[in-house]
Amino acid sequence: MIVLQHWATIIGCSSDVLPTSYLGLPLGCPRNSLALWKPIIDKLSLRLAGWKGKCLSLAGRITLAKSVLNNLPVYFLSLFQLPSKVADILNSAIAKFIWGPEKTRPIQWVKWESICRPKSSGGVEIVDLKVKNRSLLNKWVVRFGSEQNQLWHRVIVDKYGLDRTSLLPTGYNNTRSSWLWKNIACPLENQSNLLTQNLRLELGDGNRINFWEDFWTEVPSLKDAFPRMFSVAVKKCGKVVEFGCKADGVWSWNIELRRPLFTWEREVWDCFRSTLDRATKGLCSSDALVWKADVSGVYNPKSFCLIASSQGANTERVWNLIWQNIAPPKVEAFLWRAILGRIPTLSELAKRGVSVQNSGMCVLCSTEVESVSHLFCHCVFAWKVWQRWCNYWNISLPMPENLNLFEASWDAQVLKPSSKPVWRMAFYELVFGLNVVGQIRVFQSLSSYDFQICVVWLL
Repeated sequence: MIVLQHWATIIGCSSDVLPTSYLGLPLGCPRNSLALWKPIIDKLSLRLAGWKGKCLSLAGRITLAKSVLNNLPVYFLSLFQLPSKVADILNSAIAKFIWGPEKTRPIQWVKWESICRPKSSGGVEIVDLKVKNRSLLNKWVVRFGSEQNQLWHRVIVDKYGLDRTSLLPTGYNNTRSSWLWKNIACPLENQSNLLTQNLRLELGDGNRINFWEDFWTEVPSLKDAFPRMFSVAVKKCGKVVEFGCKADGVWSWNIELRRPLFTWEREVWDCFRSTLDRATKGLCSSDALVWKADVSGVYNPKSFCLIASSQGANTERVWNLIWQNIAPPKVEAFLWRAILGRIPTLSELAKRGVSVQNSGMCVLCSTEVESVSHLFCHCVFAWKVWQRWCNYWNISLPMPENLNLFEASWDAQVLKPSSKPVWRMAFYELVFGLNVVGQIRVFQSLSSYDFQICVVWLL
């Protein structure tokens, strides 16, 4: 080490030991190890300190979590694949911060998968770091066909023997690939992932699209969709332009076969030709890579995250009614939890092993078990509050089955455009107010008289 420092002094530079970092990226760390991701873990933990959560409502903690996620070092996530262990650590830290700043494990009222969904599907649009990482890695795959003159493109092509003219980096040898490139290009190995399902090659001049292997028709691969035609074809590989020619915007095909087709193969051949003809109706002058999940046709990580988080989710109108910016964010966040049925009512607390008082009976009427539907819809005191407000507007509403249906029927009332915002905002405030009155009675042990005063105040 002393000799090394002496040499460094002679040539006028500094010395260091591995592992270290250069231009913000780590050097000398074991591949995809915990040490590689430690700076990200430490930065996220520092920004989501527990004392910050104590000063914020649920809506404030969600906003802060989104801000922290948006400001994580993108160059890390866009180059290295996030190990599952590290992703679980980061996602768990975010979930714990959202649901409570306590050092003990807080109750996570809504599943992580549901939180990550779009607002239109019942979530709050927190991005799962596994999905964000994959969305950024995909950019290298998409940029491959549009950055042919860039140094990184030339290095990848020469190292793995790829086709320079191809729009996608397909055909690489998986056994010879570095762990870095293997993790980036792994979605291209099959057609059952979100990236390959939403990428489409648009036919232009046919010079950059592989005829049999690429996804340029309505089927992912002509080779797999029409194996019989592939087996009798003379040419097993080549660009589209080698199988036909384009004149005056119309393609004519010249596919040589090893032998005449049998009678039963004619139907397959007709279907094959129809598939080719339908793929040539585009207006592109040159071959292009199109991202089907966005109207612009250009890939962007945000649209990928939206698709990934929306899988298996149902879009209901009631979710769009919540996030309308007509009430304070903490009230909207509470209504979101209430409609999901994930607020700390006595019945929900009992399900999670928390000891409750008064056998879980409603704190407002003490006649039935306190559930979300009972607290806001079926409770005698709560229904009096709703009826009192409706009487001001000369509106009669039937008692709803649950808060979800109540929200829909409340919004369906026909009112003047100038009165609609007031009517909508009242729903937020009454739901939030009923919850506040219930908490006041529980935590401040109000007498019957004081409780009646609170109810009158709410009315």
